[in-house]
Amino acid sequence: MAHDGAEFLDRFRAEARLLAQLNHPNVVRVLDFEDDPTRPYVVMEFVEGLSIHELLAQTGRIWWNRAVALLLQAVDGLEAAGKLGIVHRDVKPANILVTRDGTAKVVDLGLAVRIDPEHGPASDLSRSRVDGTVAYMCPERARNPAAVDLRADIYSLGITLFQMVTGRLPFTGTNAFEVIAAHACDPLPTAHEIATDVPPDISALVSRMAAKRPEDRFQSYNDVRAALLAIQKVVS
Repeated sequence: MAHDGAEFLDRFRAEARLLAQLNHPNVVRVLDFEDDPTRPYVVMEFVEGLSIHELLAQTGRIWWNRAVALLLQAVDGLEAAGKLGIVHRDVKPANILVTRDGTAKVVDLGLAVRIDPEHGPASDLSRSRVDGTVAYMCPERARNPAAVDLRADIYSLGITLFQMVTGRLPFTGTNAFEVIAAHACDPLPTAHEIATDVPPDISALVSRMAAKRPEDRFQSYNDVRAALLAIQKVVS
């Protein structure tokens, strides 16, 4: 048990230091940490504002051009994490905060994993038994939780964008198994057919982000950013 406790504290120190390196305006920062064996904790940046989940609860859906602007900022934050080898693994509206001045900040890296480019996942940044939120989970993660890279987060961002602009989730069910099966097998609904003010280009973007197979999605955050900026330019 003592050995396990020492190992946990070693991981805690290493992971807190890694997360503290994420000094980016679109990520909620780790400001400090205390690795006292009796009560280790981290000190996080305080964000005054609401999550996208809370905004959706208030407004029903988010006007598409604002949704694109918020998603661009989330992409910037996740890309910064990716440069440290971090994949979030639980991207969803509840984990994107919006400050009073409209800044989007990615939060809650409790399920994140650090990826070694040569050897795959290096370590969980959490040992929680919870493995993400099935409403936003890509098919490959449901089949194999170890099969994760940035394309898993891109998938979850696509589902998040769909919900932002339509006010509903694309896949639902009476239990987690049904939702997972729908993500794996059911065709993605068309966003602009649900919300007619949404440009078809956004439907196409969501379809690419939330493709069933990772190789059919955008392969980098830079590609996602370019597609979002193109939509802004075309319809502005």
